[in-house]
Amino acid sequence: MGDIDDFQSFDRRFQQQLDRIDEFHPKDQPYVKRFVRKCDGRVKTSSMAEYLGNLRLNANRLDQPLIDLDEDSFDEFIFVGVYKPYVAC
Repeated sequence: MGDIDDFQSFDRRFQQQLDRIDEFHPKDQPYVKRFVRKCDGRVKTSSMAEYLGNLRLNANRLDQPLIDLDEDSFDEFIFVGVYKPYVAC
């Protein structure tokens, strides 16, 4: 049964995303953890769960660590079409 104070399970979803940090490239993991620490208390749990999930999914689509992206390769990844989002049918 769900928690009456967290009926949408935001805390559970956030914890699931924290548990998946090891799926990031090893070079990226300290930076992802730092991002979480910097946002702690300033960003809602629901948003953090969403941010971490999106970051993890996009990081998995790259052939290099996120931290190695320069501005041009980031733009190419996001804007030029290397990024192919999943579209549900």
